[in-house]
Amino acid sequence: TNQSMKILLQVVLLKIALVGLLVLPRVTKAASFNGGLTLNTQQPPVFSKFEVSFQLGGSYDNVYDNGEIDVHANFTTPEGKNLYIPCFPFQQYQESSDNWNWPSVGSRNWLCRFAPAEVGEYKFTVTAVDSSGADWLDSNFTSIKSSLPGFIQRSEYDRRYLVRSDTKDTFFAIGENIAWWDNGIHDYDQWVGKLAAAGGNYFRLWIGATKFGFAIEENLGNYDSTQIKAAFLDYLVEMAESKGITILMCINFHGDFSTKVNSNWGNNPYNSANGGPLNDPSYVWTDGTTRQYFERRYRYIIARWGYSSAVHAWELWNEMDWIDNYSSYVQQAAEWHQHFYDLIHELDPFGHVVTTSFAEDQNDQPVNKVVDFTQIHIYNSQNNVPDFPSTADYYIPNHLSTYNTPVWLGEMGVSWEDGGTCKSWDPNGIALHNVQWASLVVGGCGGGYSWWWDSYVDPLNLYTVFTGISEFLQGETLDTHGYSVVQPQMNNDGGYLRSWVLLGNDGYVLGWVQAQAYTWYNVYSGGGIPTVNAQMQIACSNDNNNNTLEIWNTFSGARLSANKIACDNSLYSFNLPQIDGNNPDYAFKIYPGTPQNHTNPTYPPTPPTPPPSNLLPDWAYCSLSNQCQDQCCSLQYSSDDKLKCTPGGSSNMCVTGSAADWDFCSSSSQCADGCCSKQYSGDGKYKCTPGGSVDQCI
Repeated sequence: TNQSMKILLQVVLLKIALVGLLVLPRVTKAASFNGGLTLNTQQPPVFSKFEVSFQLGGSYDNVYDNGEIDVHANFTTPEGKNLYIPCFPFQQYQESSDNWNWPSVGSRNWLCRFAPAEVGEYKFTVTAVDSSGADWLDSNFTSIKSSLPGFIQRSEYDRRYLVRSDTKDTFFAIGENIAWWDNGIHDYDQWVGKLAAAGGNYFRLWIGATKFGFAIEENLGNYDSTQIKAAFLDYLVEMAESKGITILMCINFHGDFSTKVNSNWGNNPYNSANGGPLNDPSYVWTDGTTRQYFERRYRYIIARWGYSSAVHAWELWNEMDWIDNYSSYVQQAAEWHQHFYDLIHELDPFGHVVTTSFAEDQNDQPVNKVVDFTQIHIYNSQNNVPDFPSTADYYIPNHLSTYNTPVWLGEMGVSWEDGGTCKSWDPNGIALHNVQWASLVVGGCGGGYSWWWDSYVDPLNLYTVFTGISEFLQGETLDTHGYSVVQPQMNNDGGYLRSWVLLGNDGYVLGWVQAQAYTWYNVYSGGGIPTVNAQMQIACSNDNNNNTLEIWNTFSGARLSANKIACDNSLYSFNLPQIDGNNPDYAFKIYPGTPQNHTNPTYPPTPPTPPPSNLLPDWAYCSLSNQCQDQCCSLQYSSDDKLKCTPGGSSNMCVTGSAADWDFCSSSSQCADGCCSKQYSGDGKYKCTPGGSVDQCI
């Protein structure tokens, strides 16, 4: 009987305590329930929140310490699986228009949160255990069908992609970082609402930052002071659920354990100067006491928010390589990640994926071999990233080959310094637009994610960059076609276009073609977009006439055409729409069969502001290559030794820089006068040479 089982468990626990294997604080009485279980519903829809509330008797020094009072639930699914979840102390607050202070409601109680994944009867037991004994209560419920989405997990078919656990539909994350609020929790009403309306489905949140406070609690291991912040996070998770948005929850912030970068070490309660266990922040990787506090905090986070399929993933650290002396603790950091990766999957029966991040790309980083997917953070600095598609094409394939896991650009921007600079340099969001499409066609599992949500994306209403790719991917399954990344053959494009294609082994094609000059840096520099009418050819293997080619507007998400196309002599051949300043790129699909049904969106975003089209013709005098139709300004082939727009000019001779006379150089393209040579140098080194002979310019 249940009573005999309780007595037996109490005897076992008492024996364990007596031999010293269980050392726990003294409590006033054995664990017991003060009343019964209250269910939020007897028929929860699949993947919805099922919540059990109850009160416990007894008195405890710290109810958040599961070594003192361990409360958990065991669920038996309709198929007979046994699932374990931790339960948690909970203080209710009443939502109000006040961004900071919501009034508390009633006294603290306990909750267990769960989400059924099957239709049918579930049985469950809630158990409370302390050093003096145990108590438990049983109950059941019946889950019903719903249209709510399942949890996000790795694809079993293609390791590059993430899918929903129920339908196995590909989840390609489209959105931005929205790490914290400015004026209060209701800032998210606007930001998340606009993101969802534009077709976004994802944002990254720092739950460890001071606004939510679940990385650095005021009192180590005790979350009383963060309960109102936890209520704010409840509000945000429920908002995301209602709008079809997912949240990447980043738990730990590097600055808390750094004395050099965004340092909060002086205020950190883990700091021994504040009574904590660490006299050096780098010991976070190895200190046992610190690890126990982290384990307790992860348990609470998973217990409270792990039920939700709106939680995209758990991110263990933001930019951990800024933590003091990281390079000396690489292996210890990998071991730390393995420990907490295993702990999360032990506590989280819903199988959320786990990731982490670095400030700088780490080649063959052991930590990245632990997590479920990897991230790259890349910002333009000193104009070292003038072109984000090329950047994505470099980093994403490299990560895929090194780690064999999904990867995306977790943070990106034309400036790492501030959003105002981004507004000045890229007011139309060209970099944001380009990185969405480039990430897709080079094999990423999501688009690139802007950091400056409040000072750049929202003020300029750049949410519209998410609409086109969101519409394009509706109904697409990326992980079942065996896609390989290829760059197709283009004819009559004059070298002005570039394209990447996901080429399936079953006749399916997803592609993107763009004017190479449509980059944030070229447009910012005053460059224009040439007018191009070209043809594309893509290899195919299903030699038949029953295929469909669709052309898409990448900004509005409108399908422009859907026509029959033949695979003739193992080639798909078709004419591209005209590419120019008003239409700098297109996306396209090819698939077997007749055209699929599609309704174009009713909220087309504002089209891009076309860049200047008054490019200089061949042989016109010039000073920079972006002034020329053929994008080359050089001395090459010039009959009067003056810079001119040069058709077919060698790339190393085309002027793109502004180095002054006699500056050191390695290519003529760096020099304002278009000549880098040793002529007249005086020391035998290459310098920008005014009046240099063309045949000596490199």
